[in-house]
Amino acid sequence: MRSRYTAFALGEVGYLLATCVDETKADETKAALSSEQIAENCRTTTYLGLKIIAKSGGTRKHTEASVEFKVSYKSLGTIHTHHETSHFIKTNGSWKYLDGDVSIT
Repeated sequence: MRSRYTAFALGEVGYLLATCVDETKADETKAALSSEQIAENCRTTTYLGLKIIAKSGGTRKHTEASVEFKVSYKSLGTIHTHHETSHFIKTNGSWKYLDGDVSIT
């Protein structure tokens, strides 16, 4: 989770796409957002902080995990909070983003 937050903050689009699951909702996200759109979003956003609220799974013995977090960011002059519970699965020894339940305020 922290590595994906850092990738958003640094505009590392390739990493963000590479750490998504290739099927299910993550694939829909990839199709809906081109790498250019993600890069533009990263350029116009200043990330202000990440707060992990809760997590489950995610150890070496697990193949699934979830992380509830809040991210504060500033976009186009307005500060927002992105609140999400992300779901991850371990594929070939690496954690991949599957999908998330999101609210933005």
